[in-house]
Amino acid sequence: MKRVSIITNRLNKIKEALRKSFKICLTLHTIFINQLTFQSMSLIKYSLLAVLLTVGVSLSAQSTRLQGTVKDKDTGEPIINAAVSIFQGTDLITGAITDFDGNYSINLDPGKYNVEAKYNGNKVMITGVTLLSGKVAQLNIKISSGVDLEAVTIIEHKIPIIQLDKTTNDQTITAESIKNLGTRDINTIASTVSGVSSVDNGAITIRGSRSDGTVYFVDGVRITGRAPSASDIEQITVIKGGLDPQFGDVTGGVIGLITKGPSSKLAGGIEGETSNGLDPYGYTFLNANISGPIYKKYNRSIIGFRFSGQYTERKDDDPPAFGEYFATEDAIQRLSNDPIRLFKGEPKTNANFLEPGKDVVLKKYNLNDKNRAMDFTGKIDVKPSQNLDFTLSGTYSRVADRFVPGDNYT
Repeated sequence: MKRVSIITNRLNKIKEALRKSFKICLTLHTIFINQLTFQSMSLIKYSLLAVLLTVGVSLSAQSTRLQGTVKDKDTGEPIINAAVSIFQGTDLITGAITDFDGNYSINLDPGKYNVEAKYNGNKVMITGVTLLSGKVAQLNIKISSGVDLEAVTIIEHKIPIIQLDKTTNDQTITAESIKNLGTRDINTIASTVSGVSSVDNGAITIRGSRSDGTVYFVDGVRITGRAPSASDIEQITVIKGGLDPQFGDVTGGVIGLITKGPSSKLAGGIEGETSNGLDPYGYTFLNANISGPIYKKYNRSIIGFRFSGQYTERKDDDPPAFGEYFATEDAIQRLSNDPIRLFKGEPKTNANFLEPGKDVVLKKYNLNDKNRAMDFTGKIDVKPSQNLDFTLSGTYSRVADRFVPGDNYT
């Protein structure tokens, strides 16, 4: 009996040890499951965040695109796996590989590019390819597919007369055209488009609509107030009809401005003009800009910048057609000291006795109507990969405008 009792006690201890081991295993299993669940939930959150970020980036991407087909120049057959590279100057911007049908499609910012197609060591370079804001440019390339190396073919791109994807009634003015115009005012430049009018560099009216029906967009963002300097504009697009839903409630038209981006090399410029000494209106214009890369990797700009400033001054921003008469400083001082005199026994103001040519002179511009303005623009472009681009831009303006009250002012 004593032996049986000892065996029973040992069995009870073994059962108790197994019970404790089971509890420990169960606890560890629960902790593992909870930890796994927490990691899974964290993974889901990060995945969801990544999806939202990807969607946000894709939604914010420009609708400007370059597409086309690469074909054999002898047989006309599409070429598979041809490399299409996009350059700005000598800097590689992005690229793509043609698919089974020889097609390629690349999203880009508006501007001018050089496009290179390469296959089996053969190269074709198309220079001066201009992409307009919100448009799809079609560029078909023909290249030799043979193994015999040929000289690099360089072709100058010509803009087609008919744009197949054009759904709006618009016109785009590029930086080259802006440079050749005799003005730096955005409204004056936009008024060169048919159906658009502006009086004395004032508000824009499109197709007879009210001036407050004209909406301005800078790099896809709707703005109010002063627009950037024309020297910082890459493209001006005037949309007169057939507006896309992205522009919202527009009753007149849209003026879309695309600002210039950072240059591939450190560069700057100063521009100035004045009419002082040449006419009585005293127009002065000064503009300075600097741009370049902040960080480059593999001959590609990762972070770039562009800053510019502009100063304008006019003695009179709305001069009269035939001039105006103004009292001289001596006459004004005399009237202030002795405004009234007796004439034939009645009090009269001395202003009635001012002499033309001596006390009153003809001026071709309005006095005390000087306009001064300072405008600053900054832009930082971050491109961590060929398919991802972030841009931070801003403008600052300060205007001091004196004016001559008209009949509507009391």
